[in-house]
Amino acid sequence: MQVVVTRDGRLFLGTHEVVPEQLPHELREGWRAGAENRVYLMVDSRARYGDVKPAVNEIRLSGVYEVSFLTSPVRSQQAGPQSSATDPGEYEGGSR
Repeated sequence: MQVVVTRDGRLFLGTHEVVPEQLPHELREGWRAGAENRVYLMVDSRARYGDVKPAVNEIRLSGVYEVSFLTSPVRSQQAGPQSSATDPGEYEGGSR
């Protein structure tokens, strides 16, 4: 299951937004439905650590300790205007 932290601190599980306190319950429900017992965490490079830490803590409260951080290369300023990666769908569609 993929958890996304956007640059403005919003938290998504898949494509729907959740508050950090809902995350353990939502993750457990996903595992009961047959999802892998691993979380893939994608964090926008402009997100603050203070927004990421609660997400990681809530993932641990769910009982999973296998967290994979997904990264993407940073585009150079010379490549033109950068897109704002605030929509979790941008990560899934391979537009980066």
